[in-house]
Amino acid sequence: MRKSKILGYFLEFVNVAAVAVMWAVFLIMAKETLIKRQSTAIATIAIILTFKIKVSTMDHNNRSNFGLSIDCFNEIKKPSKL
Repeated sequence: MRKSKILGYFLEFVNVAAVAVMWAVFLIMAKETLIKRQSTAIATIAIILTFKIKVSTMDHNNRSNFGLSIDCFNEIKKPSKL
């Protein structure tokens, strides 16, 4: 499909349009949601926690914690070799 120039341009247009629609919806939802201080504070804390806490789905010590290991503000610990 990408070999055709016309179809390639069409697919690029569809990708750009999809991103534009997502961005527009995000802006509308943000404007309607973040009016009060409380909701702004919750959103800010959620964003900080999302990017500061790293969650590993690898089971480091064969514990029955479903492989979840939260290591706040540090790198994810690598499992030891067997």
